[in-house]
Amino acid sequence: MLRSKDEKLWEDAQWIYDGDFRFLDGQDIGAHHVGFTSFPRSGNSFMRRILEQISGVTTGGTMSLHTSTSLQIQGLKGEWVFDDRVWITKTHHPFIIPNLAPYSSNKVLFCVRNPMDVFPSYASLANTMNHGVKPDYDYEERYPEWWDWWVRFHTDVMKQFFNVILNHCTKESKCLPFPGLNINTPIFIFTLRTQPNLHRAL
Repeated sequence: MLRSKDEKLWEDAQWIYDGDFRFLDGQDIGAHHVGFTSFPRSGNSFMRRILEQISGVTTGGTMSLHTSTSLQIQGLKGEWVFDDRVWITKTHHPFIIPNLAPYSSNKVLFCVRNPMDVFPSYASLANTMNHGVKPDYDYEERYPEWWDWWVRFHTDVMKQFFNVILNHCTKESKCLPFPGLNINTPIFIFTLRTQPNLHRAL
């Protein structure tokens, strides 16, 4: 329906877009599993909500409920759902995170955010274990030695992360900027090569 030009299909399916995002019916969706990955704190949850609003379908996730319950509370009810009930599944591949579900996809969307925005946001998540708050002080002013270590360490981690991603890009990969979104940094989506175990969490 999303690709159709038949207005009647849209009118008949208005019930899908009532804001109550639904799971698929569980039937085999074949080669239509889409992995959605990003470096942590790059706008993954934000983009998931946009994808849910566009499709009417709940997005899934491979993160353990031990660390993603707060996202469920915020309305991302597909956490720890990665089967045929969801079309798009969030992960942080190629990050190796404890208790990630093993997952393979046929296509991959990749979300990128400016590292200058990622580092303080990721520091806030690591220090508060909350996706929506940040401390009332600046890390670089209150804890300059720690901040220097944090930025240097995650610069190396991010470099390794993107090397893995870029090594799997193909000529068919697409880079799509979203300049119309009301955000401070651009988000890009890449489609990566489909190959065995490309998007399987280690």
